[in-house]
Amino acid sequence: MLPVKTYHYNRDAVVRDNLSENNPGIGFERSNGRWHLMAGVFRNSIRQTSVYGMVGWTPLQADLPFDSSLSFGGALGLLTGYQNTQKGYPIVPAGGALISWETPHHFGVNVFLVPTLKSFQVEGFAAVQLKFSF
Repeated sequence: MLPVKTYHYNRDAVVRDNLSENNPGIGFERSNGRWHLMAGVFRNSIRQTSVYGMVGWTPLQADLPFDSSLSFGGALGLLTGYQNTQKGYPIVPAGGALISWETPHHFGVNVFLVPTLKSFQVEGFAAVQLKFSF
């Protein structure tokens, strides 16, 4: 799994806080189509290294052409790399909506949709991960 791109909803915050939307990394996902165990490392939006572990659940399923499927649900977990924020927690909760596209051709895509949470200093974003299986 390769975290590759982030799009922050608040475009002013991208400029004001100098947020990076290029977030390369590498991760692992084990999925049965409904449950997803995910772990990995990436360069976050404040240019720090983040390590994460998450569990996703996507109960809403849609079959697509060419034996692929699209599933919808959510993911929760923990992540590091935000010590430079005002509150400075070494580990923070992470979560949001999860959309997963799976194919039988050793390729897929995850999209995470995270809301803005001002009380936790989280600027909302959409993030894309490419998935390769072997």
